[in-house]
Amino acid sequence: MEIDSNKEFEKGMQAIMHLSETKRPESGKLDALERALRGLQENSTAGETPRLGRLPGTGQTPELILRDRLWWLRNWSLQDGANVFLLSSEYPVYERPQTRRSIDLLGVYREFQAPLAKTAVIELKWASNSPLYALFEVARNAVLLCQSKPRVEASWKQRDKKAYPERRGFRTRIFSTITKKNMLAAVLGPQGWYEKYSWLKKMCVKRADGLCQITGGIQFEFWTFPKSVKPKSSPNQFMPIKKMW
Repeated sequence: MEIDSNKEFEKGMQAIMHLSETKRPESGKLDALERALRGLQENSTAGETPRLGRLPGTGQTPELILRDRLWWLRNWSLQDGANVFLLSSEYPVYERPQTRRSIDLLGVYREFQAPLAKTAVIELKWASNSPLYALFEVARNAVLLCQSKPRVEASWKQRDKKAYPERRGFRTRIFSTITKKNMLAAVLGPQGWYEKYSWLKKMCVKRADGLCQITGGIQFEFWTFPKSVKPKSSPNQFMPIKKMW
Protein backbone atom coordinates (compact mmCIF):
# COMPACT_ATOMS: atom_id res chain seq x y z
CA MET A 1 0.00 0.00 0.00
CA GLU A 2 1.37 3.43 -0.96
CA ILE A 3 2.04 5.68 2.01
CA ASP A 4 0.57 9.18 1.90
CA SER A 5 3.54 11.22 3.14
CA ASN A 6 1.40 14.34 3.54
CA LYS A 7 -0.98 12.63 5.95
CA GLU A 8 1.86 10.88 7.74
CA PHE A 9 3.69 14.15 8.22
CA GLU A 10 0.64 15.94 9.61
CA LYS A 11 -0.04 12.99 11.90
CA GLY A 12 3.54 13.18 13.16
CA MET A 13 3.20 16.91 13.79
CA GLN A 14 0.11 16.31 15.90
CA ALA A 15 2.13 13.89 18.05
CA ILE A 16 4.67 16.58 18.99
CA MET A 17 2.31 19.55 19.25
CA HIS A 18 2.08 19.59 23.06
CA LEU A 19 5.36 18.67 24.72
CA SER A 20 6.59 19.02 28.29
CA GLU A 21 9.30 17.56 30.48
CA THR A 22 6.80 14.90 31.51
CA LYS A 23 5.62 14.38 27.95
CA ARG A 24 8.77 14.05 25.90
CA PRO A 25 8.80 13.16 22.19
CA GLU A 26 9.33 9.53 21.30
CA SER A 27 12.38 8.82 19.16
CA GLY A 28 10.45 6.41 16.94
CA LYS A 29 7.78 9.00 16.15
CA LEU A 30 10.42 11.58 15.26
CA ASP A 31 12.11 9.07 12.96
CA ALA A 32 8.74 8.45 11.26
CA LEU A 33 8.25 12.21 10.90
CA GLU A 34 11.62 12.51 9.20
CA ARG A 35 10.74 9.69 6.79
CA ALA A 36 7.48 11.44 5.96
CA LEU A 37 9.35 14.69 5.31
CA ARG A 38 11.70 12.86 2.94
CA GLY A 39 8.73 11.65 0.92
CA LEU A 40 6.71 14.85 1.15
CA GLN A 41 5.51 15.91 -2.29
CA GLU A 42 3.06 18.57 -3.35
CA ASN A 43 1.90 19.87 -6.70
CA SER A 44 4.34 22.67 -7.54
CA THR A 45 1.76 24.41 -9.73
CA ALA A 46 -1.13 24.26 -7.25
CA GLY A 47 -2.90 27.51 -6.46
CA GLU A 48 -2.34 30.98 -7.85
CA THR A 49 1.06 32.60 -8.13
CA PRO A 50 1.55 34.39 -4.79
CA ARG A 51 2.54 38.05 -4.71
CA LEU A 52 5.81 38.99 -3.03
CA GLY A 53 5.59 41.83 -0.55
CA ARG A 54 1.84 41.57 -0.10
CA LEU A 55 0.27 42.99 3.03
CA PRO A 56 0.05 40.40 5.81
CA GLY A 57 -3.22 39.39 7.39
CA THR A 58 -4.32 41.23 10.48
CA GLY A 59 -4.58 39.88 13.99
CA GLN A 60 -3.70 40.55 17.61
CA THR A 61 -2.03 37.34 18.70
CA PRO A 62 1.57 37.79 19.96
CA GLU A 63 3.02 35.98 16.94
CA LEU A 64 1.11 38.12 14.44
CA ILE A 65 2.13 41.31 16.24
CA LEU A 66 5.73 40.09 16.25
CA ARG A 67 5.56 39.30 12.55
CA ASP A 68 4.29 42.80 11.76
CA ARG A 69 7.11 44.41 13.75
CA LEU A 70 9.79 42.35 12.02
CA TRP A 71 8.24 42.77 8.58
CA TRP A 72 8.20 46.54 9.07
CA LEU A 73 11.99 46.52 9.48
CA ARG A 74 12.57 44.73 6.14
CA ASN A 75 16.32 44.56 6.80
CA TRP A 76 17.72 42.79 9.87
CA SER A 77 21.18 42.75 11.34
CA LEU A 78 22.47 39.67 13.12
CA GLN A 79 24.96 39.73 15.93
CA ASP A 80 27.53 37.80 13.88
CA GLY A 81 27.52 40.40 11.09
CA ALA A 82 25.07 38.62 8.78
CA ASN A 83 22.01 40.35 7.31
CA VAL A 84 18.51 39.34 6.29
CA PHE A 85 16.51 41.28 3.70
CA LEU A 86 12.83 40.38 3.83
CA LEU A 87 10.90 39.81 0.61
CA SER A 88 7.47 38.80 1.83
CA SER A 89 5.41 37.87 4.86
CA GLU A 90 2.97 34.96 4.92
CA TYR A 91 4.34 33.67 1.64
CA PRO A 92 2.24 30.65 0.59
CA VAL A 93 4.26 27.65 -0.56
CA TYR A 94 1.23 25.54 -1.29
CA GLU A 95 -2.48 26.19 -1.73
CA ARG A 96 -5.46 23.98 -2.34
CA PRO A 97 -9.12 24.10 -1.25
CA GLN A 98 -9.28 24.63 2.53
CA THR A 99 -5.49 24.22 2.86
CA ARG A 100 -2.81 26.85 2.86
CA ARG A 101 0.76 26.47 4.03
CA SER A 102 2.70 29.68 4.36
CA ILE A 103 6.16 30.85 5.32
CA ASP A 104 5.94 33.42 8.11
CA LEU A 105 8.76 35.50 6.62
CA LEU A 106 10.62 34.89 3.37
CA GLY A 107 13.87 36.68 2.68
CA VAL A 108 17.48 36.62 1.56
CA TYR A 109 20.22 35.79 4.07
CA ARG A 110 23.85 36.74 3.60
CA GLU A 111 26.63 35.90 6.01
CA PHE A 112 29.35 38.47 6.64
CA GLN A 113 31.60 38.70 3.55
CA ALA A 114 29.96 35.63 2.01
CA PRO A 115 30.06 35.67 -1.83
CA LEU A 116 26.59 34.15 -2.17
CA ALA A 117 23.32 34.96 -0.41
CA LYS A 118 20.87 32.25 0.60
CA THR A 119 17.11 32.04 0.48
CA ALA A 120 15.84 32.48 4.06
CA VAL A 121 12.72 30.67 5.32
CA ILE A 122 11.79 31.91 8.80
CA GLU A 123 9.30 30.43 11.26
CA LEU A 124 8.18 32.81 14.03
CA LYS A 125 7.17 31.73 17.53
CA TRP A 126 6.34 33.58 20.71
CA ALA A 127 4.82 31.16 23.20
CA SER A 128 3.14 28.45 21.14
CA ASN A 129 4.32 24.88 20.51
CA SER A 130 8.04 24.15 21.04
CA PRO A 131 11.36 24.66 19.21
CA LEU A 132 11.19 21.02 18.05
CA TYR A 133 7.74 21.51 16.53
CA ALA A 134 8.87 24.76 14.91
CA LEU A 135 11.93 22.98 13.47
CA PHE A 136 9.77 20.51 11.58
CA GLU A 137 7.39 23.29 10.51
CA VAL A 138 10.18 25.32 8.93
CA ALA A 139 11.67 22.16 7.39
CA ARG A 140 8.36 21.37 5.69
CA ASN A 141 8.00 24.93 4.39
CA ALA A 142 11.56 25.02 3.09
CA VAL A 143 11.12 21.73 1.25
CA LEU A 144 7.84 22.88 -0.29
CA LEU A 145 9.42 26.18 -1.30
CA CYS A 146 12.03 24.31 -3.32
CA GLN A 147 9.30 22.29 -5.00
CA SER A 148 7.37 25.50 -5.70
CA LYS A 149 10.30 27.14 -7.49
CA PRO A 150 8.33 27.83 -10.70
CA ARG A 151 5.67 29.70 -8.70
CA VAL A 152 8.27 31.59 -6.67
CA GLU A 153 10.10 32.73 -9.79
CA ALA A 154 6.80 33.70 -11.40
CA SER A 155 5.97 35.93 -8.45
CA TRP A 156 9.38 37.60 -8.67
CA LYS A 157 8.88 38.20 -12.40
CA GLN A 158 5.59 39.94 -11.65
CA ARG A 159 7.27 42.20 -9.10
CA ASP A 160 10.20 42.96 -11.42
CA LYS A 161 7.90 43.81 -14.32
CA LYS A 162 5.84 46.16 -12.17
CA ALA A 163 8.90 47.92 -10.76
CA TYR A 164 10.76 48.17 -14.07
CA PRO A 165 8.19 48.18 -16.91
CA GLU A 166 10.76 49.48 -19.44
CA ARG A 167 13.06 46.48 -18.91
CA ARG A 168 12.86 43.77 -21.54
CA GLY A 169 13.26 40.23 -20.40
CA PHE A 170 13.93 39.02 -16.89
CA ARG A 171 17.59 39.57 -16.09
CA THR A 172 17.62 39.99 -12.30
CA ARG A 173 16.66 36.52 -11.10
CA ILE A 174 17.17 36.75 -7.37
CA PHE A 175 15.87 33.19 -7.00
CA SER A 176 18.10 31.67 -9.67
CA THR A 177 19.89 29.70 -6.93
CA ILE A 178 16.82 28.55 -5.02
CA THR A 179 18.12 25.11 -4.17
CA LYS A 180 18.27 23.19 -0.92
CA LYS A 181 22.03 23.71 -0.71
CA ASN A 182 21.53 27.49 -0.88
CA MET A 183 18.73 27.76 1.68
CA LEU A 184 18.58 28.70 5.35
CA ALA A 185 15.63 27.60 7.48
CA ALA A 186 15.49 29.44 10.81
CA VAL A 187 13.27 29.27 13.88
CA LEU A 188 12.99 32.69 15.54
CA GLY A 189 11.55 33.04 19.04
CA PRO A 190 12.10 34.80 22.38
CA GLN A 191 14.82 33.70 24.78
CA GLY A 192 12.27 32.84 27.46
CA TRP A 193 10.60 30.39 25.08
CA TYR A 194 13.89 28.63 24.43
CA GLU A 195 14.67 28.56 28.14
CA LYS A 196 11.32 26.93 28.85
CA TYR A 197 12.29 24.13 26.48
CA SER A 198 16.00 23.99 27.37
CA TRP A 199 15.60 20.25 27.95
CA LEU A 200 14.93 19.92 24.21
CA LYS A 201 18.14 21.66 23.13
CA LYS A 202 20.29 18.61 22.44
CA MET A 203 17.45 16.87 20.64
CA CYS A 204 16.69 19.92 18.50
CA VAL A 205 20.33 20.40 17.49
CA LYS A 206 20.72 16.70 16.68
CA ARG A 207 17.50 16.59 14.65
CA ALA A 208 18.47 19.80 12.83
CA ASP A 209 21.74 18.16 11.75
CA GLY A 210 19.79 15.12 10.58
CA LEU A 211 17.28 17.23 8.67
CA CYS A 212 20.14 18.94 6.85
CA GLN A 213 21.13 15.54 5.46
CA ILE A 214 17.55 14.42 4.78
CA THR A 215 16.60 17.60 2.90
CA GLY A 216 19.71 17.65 0.75
CA GLY A 217 21.64 20.45 2.43
CA ILE A 218 19.19 22.95 3.92
CA GLN A 219 20.90 24.84 6.77
CA PHE A 220 18.87 24.90 10.00
CA GLU A 221 19.37 27.43 12.79
CA PHE A 222 17.67 28.68 15.96
CA TRP A 223 17.55 32.46 16.42
CA THR A 224 16.40 34.86 19.11
CA PHE A 225 16.29 38.59 19.87
CA PRO A 226 17.14 40.70 22.97
CA LYS A 227 15.52 39.29 26.09
CA SER A 228 13.82 42.54 27.12
CA VAL A 229 11.55 42.87 24.06
CA LYS A 230 7.82 42.21 24.03
CA PRO A 231 5.61 41.60 20.97
CA LYS A 232 4.58 45.28 20.92
CA SER A 233 8.09 46.66 21.44
CA SER A 234 9.46 49.16 18.92
CA PRO A 235 10.74 47.26 15.85
CA ASN A 236 14.32 48.47 16.31
CA GLN A 237 14.43 46.93 19.78
CA PHE A 238 14.36 43.46 18.20
CA MET A 239 17.85 44.03 16.79
CA PRO A 240 20.34 42.50 16.76
CA ILE A 241 19.08 38.98 16.21
CA LYS A 242 21.47 36.28 17.34
CA LYS A 243 21.84 32.52 17.19
CA MET A 244 20.41 30.84 20.28
CA TRP A 245 21.38 27.17 19.88
